[in-house]
Amino acid sequence: MKPSAARESFQRKVELLESWAAKGGLPEGEYCPRGPAELARWVDMERGLTAWSNPNLAAPAPSGHYPELRARFDTVAAKLLKPVQRPGTELQSLKREVQALAQQMAVLSSEHRLMGQALTRERQLKEIAQAQLAEARSELARIVPIR
Repeated sequence: MKPSAARESFQRKVELLESWAAKGGLPEGEYCPRGPAELARWVDMERGLTAWSNPNLAAPAPSGHYPELRARFDTVAAKLLKPVQRPGTELQSLKREVQALAQQMAVLSSEHRLMGQALTRERQLKEIAQAQLAEARSELARIVPIR
Protein backbone atom coordinates (compact mmCIF):
# COMPACT_ATOMS: atom_id res chain seq x y z
CA MET A 1 0.00 0.00 0.00
CA LYS A 2 1.30 3.46 -0.88
CA PRO A 3 2.13 5.74 2.05
CA SER A 4 -0.53 8.27 1.03
CA ALA A 5 -3.20 5.54 0.78
CA ALA A 6 -2.21 4.20 4.20
CA ARG A 7 -2.42 7.69 5.70
CA GLU A 8 -5.84 8.22 4.13
CA SER A 9 -7.07 4.92 5.57
CA PHE A 10 -5.60 5.80 8.98
CA GLN A 11 -7.30 9.20 8.86
CA ARG A 12 -10.65 7.72 7.75
CA LYS A 13 -10.54 5.21 10.61
CA VAL A 14 -9.80 7.91 13.19
CA GLU A 15 -12.47 10.24 11.78
CA LEU A 16 -15.08 7.45 11.84
CA LEU A 17 -14.25 6.65 15.46
CA GLU A 18 -14.38 10.36 16.34
CA SER A 19 -17.80 10.73 14.71
CA TRP A 20 -19.12 7.79 16.75
CA ALA A 21 -17.71 9.31 19.94
CA ALA A 22 -19.32 12.67 19.11
CA LYS A 23 -22.69 10.92 18.69
CA GLY A 24 -22.45 9.37 22.13
CA GLY A 25 -20.53 6.16 21.75
CA LEU A 26 -19.90 3.03 19.77
CA PRO A 27 -22.99 2.11 17.72
CA GLU A 28 -24.36 -1.35 18.40
CA GLY A 29 -22.70 -3.95 16.22
CA GLU A 30 -19.77 -1.70 15.32
CA TYR A 31 -16.13 -2.32 16.12
CA CYS A 32 -13.51 -0.19 17.83
CA PRO A 33 -9.89 -1.35 17.64
CA ARG A 34 -8.27 -1.76 21.06
CA GLY A 35 -4.82 -0.71 19.95
CA PRO A 36 -2.63 0.20 16.98
CA ALA A 37 -2.19 -3.42 15.83
CA GLU A 38 -5.97 -3.93 15.63
CA LEU A 39 -6.32 -0.53 14.00
CA ALA A 40 -3.83 -1.57 11.30
CA ARG A 41 -5.73 -4.82 10.60
CA TRP A 42 -9.20 -3.24 10.61
CA VAL A 43 -10.79 -3.55 7.15
CA ASP A 44 -14.17 -2.22 6.04
CA MET A 45 -14.16 -1.86 2.27
CA GLU A 46 -17.56 -0.10 2.18
CA ARG A 47 -16.10 2.72 4.25
CA GLY A 48 -12.73 2.72 2.51
CA LEU A 49 -10.93 1.34 5.56
CA THR A 50 -8.00 -0.75 4.47
CA ALA A 51 -5.24 -2.54 6.36
CA TRP A 52 -1.57 -1.62 6.40
CA SER A 53 1.47 -3.63 7.37
CA ASN A 54 4.02 -0.97 8.32
CA PRO A 55 4.24 -1.09 12.15
CA ASN A 56 5.62 2.45 12.29
CA LEU A 57 2.60 3.96 10.59
CA ALA A 58 0.55 4.16 13.82
CA ALA A 59 3.45 4.17 16.27
CA PRO A 60 3.53 7.00 18.80
CA ALA A 61 5.95 9.90 18.40
CA PRO A 62 8.84 10.11 17.66
CA SER A 63 9.07 6.91 15.58
CA GLY A 64 5.55 7.02 14.16
CA HIS A 65 4.85 8.44 10.73
CA TYR A 66 1.65 10.18 11.85
CA PRO A 67 1.89 10.97 15.58
CA GLU A 68 -1.02 13.43 15.43
CA LEU A 69 -3.33 10.71 14.09
CA ARG A 70 -2.02 8.26 16.70
CA ALA A 71 -2.76 10.76 19.48
CA ARG A 72 -6.28 11.29 18.13
CA PHE A 73 -6.80 7.51 17.90
CA ASP A 74 -5.62 6.99 21.50
CA THR A 75 -8.00 9.69 22.74
CA VAL A 76 -11.07 8.48 20.86
CA ALA A 77 -10.43 4.78 21.53
CA ALA A 78 -10.21 5.52 25.26
CA LYS A 79 -13.61 7.23 25.08
CA LEU A 80 -15.27 4.51 23.02
CA LEU A 81 -13.83 1.59 24.96
CA LYS A 82 -14.61 3.10 28.37
CA PRO A 83 -17.03 0.78 30.15
CA VAL A 84 -20.58 2.08 30.06
CA GLN A 85 -21.98 2.74 33.52
CA ARG A 86 -25.47 1.51 34.21
CA PRO A 87 -27.86 3.89 35.94
CA GLY A 88 -27.23 3.92 39.67
CA THR A 89 -23.67 2.66 39.45
CA GLU A 90 -22.30 6.17 39.85
CA LEU A 91 -24.20 6.56 43.12
CA GLN A 92 -22.93 3.17 44.32
CA SER A 93 -19.40 4.14 43.34
CA LEU A 94 -19.68 7.42 45.25
CA LYS A 95 -21.05 5.61 48.31
CA ARG A 96 -18.09 3.21 48.23
CA GLU A 97 -15.72 6.15 47.93
CA VAL A 98 -17.36 7.92 50.90
CA GLN A 99 -17.11 4.72 52.94
CA ALA A 100 -13.43 4.31 52.05
CA LEU A 101 -12.74 7.94 52.96
CA ALA A 102 -14.57 7.51 56.29
CA GLN A 103 -12.40 4.49 57.07
CA GLN A 104 -9.27 6.40 56.11
CA MET A 105 -10.37 9.31 58.31
CA ALA A 106 -10.90 6.94 61.28
CA VAL A 107 -7.42 5.47 60.80
CA LEU A 108 -5.83 8.92 60.53
CA SER A 109 -7.75 10.15 63.58
CA SER A 110 -6.52 7.18 65.59
CA GLU A 111 -2.94 7.74 64.41
CA HIS A 112 -3.25 11.43 65.33
CA ARG A 113 -4.45 10.53 68.84
CA LEU A 114 -1.61 8.01 69.30
CA MET A 115 0.97 10.54 68.09
CA GLY A 116 -0.42 13.13 70.53
CA GLN A 117 -0.09 10.62 73.37
CA ALA A 118 3.47 9.79 72.31
CA LEU A 119 4.34 13.50 72.17
CA THR A 120 2.92 14.05 75.67
CA ARG A 121 4.97 11.09 76.97
CA GLU A 122 8.14 12.44 75.31
CA ARG A 123 7.56 15.85 76.90
CA GLN A 124 7.13 14.22 80.30
CA LEU A 125 10.36 12.25 79.81
CA LYS A 126 12.14 15.46 78.78
CA GLU A 127 10.93 17.23 81.94
CA ILE A 128 12.10 14.30 84.09
CA ALA A 129 15.49 14.30 82.34
CA GLN A 130 15.83 18.08 82.78
CA ALA A 131 14.95 17.78 86.48
CA GLN A 132 17.48 14.97 86.90
CA LEU A 133 20.11 17.04 85.10
CA ALA A 134 19.42 20.06 87.31
CA GLU A 135 19.64 17.86 90.40
CA ALA A 136 22.91 16.33 89.20
CA ARG A 137 24.39 19.78 88.52
CA SER A 138 23.30 20.94 91.95
CA GLU A 139 24.85 17.87 93.56
CA LEU A 140 28.04 18.38 91.56
CA ALA A 141 28.21 22.05 92.59
CA ARG A 142 27.80 21.04 96.23
CA ILE A 143 30.57 18.43 95.97
CA VAL A 144 32.96 20.46 93.82
CA PRO A 145 32.67 24.13 94.72
CA ILE A 146 33.07 26.56 91.86
CA ARG A 147 36.07 28.88 92.37
